[in-house]
Parts: sequence; structure tokens; C-alpha cells
Amino acid sequence: MALLGKFGIGGALEKILDSGDIESPKVEPALEKLLDNKKEAMEKVIEKIRSGPRIHYTTSLELLELLLDNSTVEVVLEALPKLESSKLHDVATALNTSHQYDPHIILPYMKEPLSLGICRDMIMAHRKEFTAAKLLRAAARTKPDLWDIIFELVHGRTDEAAFPEAIALTKSKNAALREYATGVIAEYNNPAATDALLSMLRDNDRNVYLAALSGLVRIKSSMPAAPLFQ
Repeated sequence: MALLGKFGIGGALEKILDSGDIESPKVEPALEKLLDNKKEAMEKVIEKIRSGPRIHYTTSLELLELLLDNSTVEVVLEALPKLESSKLHDVATALNTSHQYDPHIILPYMKEPLSLGICRDMIMAHRKEFTAAKLLRAAARTKPDLWDIIFELVHGRTDEAAFPEAIALTKSKNAALREYATGVIAEYNNPAATDALLSMLRDNDRNVYLAALSGLVRIKSSMPAAPLFQ
């Protein structure tokens, strides 16, 4: 153990990689050192995946899966776009199959230069774990091509926490986001939703005010005639 202390995380990692077996009793002290310093260890594991010897590749992936949690997932997400295609696919698969981190953390990373396919797969892999409120909060920071998926997930799981997030999106400069948000608001059959939809009738984008009108019809709201004629 003193030897590991001398060489630090890098030495512990090399010992495990040379063994090729993360479950071997011989590497248990080295493994404990990595687990006690997860973020630094993950940075070194990612570097091994990127440019280490091929013989260490499989063991490096196993270590990535073991170290993956809320404290390390952003290290992996930041490295994804820098990986060559086959390695990116392998690491994305590890992210998709892991349930050791909060998947909402991935949402701001679902944008260029990651491909649309990779982003779609990552979102759908964790679709049952997302909340409507956090999906709405992250929507503006994701690829526009992903908005269909994000709002499809939002619909049907709306709750009180999601309503103010939908209202906030109606202030977006992006008309498409305002239209999506208007559709979400129409799922709330309450006076606040009616007021929000009435205000969206004044939007300068045709699709937005048509979505608002459709929403008012959908919730069968009692509404004044004047805003409709305007």
C-alpha cells in the first residue's frame, strides 16, 4: 500500500490495468485508491480509453463503469466529443446502461458536436427516469432536433412542478420553444393555464397563437371573446 501511496492514482491505475482483472484480490488496494479519488481516477481512465494501449482498453471501460456516478459523469460527458467513433460508441453505451447517476445531468451536453443519433439514444435510454420540470428546464440548451423527443417525454408526466417551467419557456426568443411550451400548458385545466394561453394569443408567431387557441379549445375554457377576435 505504501507503494501505491508513492505512485498515487496513476500507479494504482497501472497496477489494475496490468492485471487485466478488476475483481482480482491482488488489485483490491489499488481499486480502493481509485474509488476514494473517483474524479481524478475517472480523468485518468478516460485518457487511457482515448490513447492508452489497446490491451488495456477493455479493463479501462470496466473501470469507467465502476467509477461512474454523479461526481464523475460530467468528466465522461465532456470527453465524449473528443473520442474517436468506435470509442465514443462504447463509452456512450456505458452511460446508457448505467443507473448510478442522475440522468438529468446529461441534458445540457446533448448538443453539438455530438451526433443526433448519440443524443437520441442517451435520452431514450433514461426516458423513465426524467421529470417533466427538469426536461423543460434543459430544453433550451439541447439540440433543436431533440425537442420533439423531449416534449414527447414531457407530455403525460406533467405535474405542478412542471407548470412554472412551461410558463418560463413561453418567454423564450425561439418561437418553436414557445409553441412547444404552449402545448404543455394546455395540459393544465386551471385558471392560470387559461390566462397563460390567452396571453399567448398575442404572440407575434402564427404557430404559437394557433397553438394557444387550440389549447383553449382543448381545455374547454370559458374565455372572453375580445382576445379571440383580435
